[in-house]
Amino acid sequence: MIREPLLDFQKIEDRVEQIANSFKPVSAKSNNSNWTALPFTPLKPMLPDILYKVVSRRPDYWKEANLKVRTDEAFMECMAKFYKTSKIIGKGAFGTMFDSPRPDCIPNIPKDVKHVAVKVEILSDYYDYYQSPAAVASAYTITKKAASLGVAPNIYDCFISVNENGMPVIIKVYELINGTAWANMEWKSEAQKNRAIADLEKKIIKMNKNGIIHHDLHTENVMVSKSNEVFIVDFDRARLVKEEELVEMPAFNERRPWSSSPSHKLLGPDVLEFVYKTLLEEGSVVPSRPVSQTRKNKKEKRT
Repeated sequence: MIREPLLDFQKIEDRVEQIANSFKPVSAKSNNSNWTALPFTPLKPMLPDILYKVVSRRPDYWKEANLKVRTDEAFMECMAKFYKTSKIIGKGAFGTMFDSPRPDCIPNIPKDVKHVAVKVEILSDYYDYYQSPAAVASAYTITKKAASLGVAPNIYDCFISVNENGMPVIIKVYELINGTAWANMEWKSEAQKNRAIADLEKKIIKMNKNGIIHHDLHTENVMVSKSNEVFIVDFDRARLVKEEELVEMPAFNERRPWSSSPSHKLLGPDVLEFVYKTLLEEGSVVPSRPVSQTRKNKKEKRT
């Protein structure tokens, strides 16, 4: 069936989702990718991000990591209330941290807890392995371990949802530390600062001895409570020592545990090519020359 070219971005996204859901992997795997040989359209460079967005909303993408996708109407109403009643207390590379009254729709928070810290991370691009299901599950497990050692605030819950713009997000709910980031501390005395330094050194040693490597330890990721106790936060890039050789060597990305996981296969090059070829064949996108090639041709005509 030939369609009119898709001009509306929402229609493109909906169609990409339909095609991706119809993909059936073949048993014989080919290592030859035809992606670069496929004709250029304005959609081509955007398609990996679109595919990532639509696939990462699917419960089966997160199933292997035991992470739930929560998009039911009651939960979304609860989250709309959350955004109105919370205040931003920090921003990082992957998300925004909120100080929030205890949300009624998150059941795993202890009953005596009145306020929590909630981190909302917009899922970035397809290549960001720190937000893969296995990586998110690993960070959750490591944070739990660090909290049990008294090194980090506790993490109560972690799940997937969408924000008010329909973008997939990871939501992490933490124990709220009533304090200040080390970077923003105004020390009352050298003695206070020295006690905090000693506490930080002790907790780093304890964390490392128990097999946790943080990988993102800086003054924004160290909190000092009002009682001058130090907590290390944001274990999103943390790894256990036994995983170090597999994970932290960029030249060997294919050895990462999640690179062969079921969720990764939902975003593989074969799926990408299938979606793009289908859009081309049905006329939903029309091939065009890249801008650089058009300029080159005009220059050749002038000469």
